[in-house]
Amino acid sequence: MSKKLLALSMTVFAGASLVHAATMTRQEYNDYRGWQLPEGENGNDVGYIIEDRAGKKNTEELDGFVQWLPKDEFLRKFSPAETPQDRVRLEQRELYTKLDALENFLDKGQPSFINDEQWEQLNFQSKAMHTYNQILLNRLELFKEEV
Repeated sequence: MSKKLLALSMTVFAGASLVHAATMTRQEYNDYRGWQLPEGENGNDVGYIIEDRAGKKNTEELDGFVQWLPKDEFLRKFSPAETPQDRVRLEQRELYTKLDALENFLDKGQPSFINDEQWEQLNFQSKAMHTYNQILLNRLELFKEEV
C-alpha cells in the first residue's frame, strides 16, 4: 500500500490518545514493515495499523509511532472520533466513568485524610460533573433530532 493511499484510508480514533488507524491484516502489516511473518502467527488476522502522531516516529513512511493491533484489542482501546457526535459521545463516556468513580468515593463518607474544605469541594465537583454530564446528554439528543 502506498504512503498516500494509506494516509487517505486512515481515520481518527480516540483512546488514551488520538490516533489515526486503518484496517489491515497481520500479513499486510508485516509486509508494510518489511518483516517476515513470525512462525505460528496467522497472516489473515484482521486488525488495525495505528499511527500515534504524538509518539516517536518509527517508520520512514509515516510521521508518528506506528504499530499493529488485533481488531478486538483495538476496539477495546479506541472509539471513532471523526464527527462532532463521536467526540461528544466519547467525552460523555469518559466523564461518566470519572463521575461514577467520584460518586462511589463520596458514598463511602468522608475519610480522615480529607479535611472539611476538600470534602465540600469534592461534593461541589460532583454536582458540576452531573450538570456537565446532563449537558452532554442533551447535546447527544439534539444530534439525534438533526438527522
